[in-house]
Amino acid sequence: MVRETSVMSLDDFGTWDPGPLEPGERLFIDTGEHRDMAAIDYSLTEDRYVVSYREAGDVLTTHVTQGRMSDLLVFPILFAYRHWLELELKALIALGQRWRGEDIKPMHTHKLEALWPLARAAIEAAFPEDPADLDTVGSIVDELVAVDPESMSFRYAHDRNGQVNLPAGLERVNVGHIAAVMLQVGILLDGAADGMADMLANADDFGP
Repeated sequence: MVRETSVMSLDDFGTWDPGPLEPGERLFIDTGEHRDMAAIDYSLTEDRYVVSYREAGDVLTTHVTQGRMSDLLVFPILFAYRHWLELELKALIALGQRWRGEDIKPMHTHKLEALWPLARAAIEAAFPEDPADLDTVGSIVDELVAVDPESMSFRYAHDRNGQVNLPAGLERVNVGHIAAVMLQVGILLDGAADGMADMLANADDFGP
């Protein structure tokens, strides 16, 4: 069953009444108005996942900076940016493995402190003369690690032992500032990833 919808703003969801669940209602359907549809399978790549989480953080932050629901949306925003960074670092590590001629070994960890040194080494190996401020990126990674070491703090209120996930003393954050800093980090990391990918592509084109 395709439910009829009209064009809505984000504010409309608070009063939207989609009606009761129908018998046999399905969650995933592939028909409907064009504006309601999203293509899933057009690009099942790591790059798409990387971009999508930062875009989600940016969109939610834009909503918040317009004066809307900052206290409710802060956790999805922080999770989106943290997960973007995790995926970005893993992508850089994979590029570094290709750069060294190694088989790509997926990194099965959420720990940024384990990922960042490997990603940084990949960047430095590819761009040894580049003065990019990787120390500042590292300090930002350290800040995230202190608040959310294993990608749990922004998703769950308590850990498995019933303890609060967020560290004591973290009471307020400037969401707009976080978005701006993540944009700056993204420009640096995206540039490194794009440059490495281009150099690898050229090496493939002109290699033996």
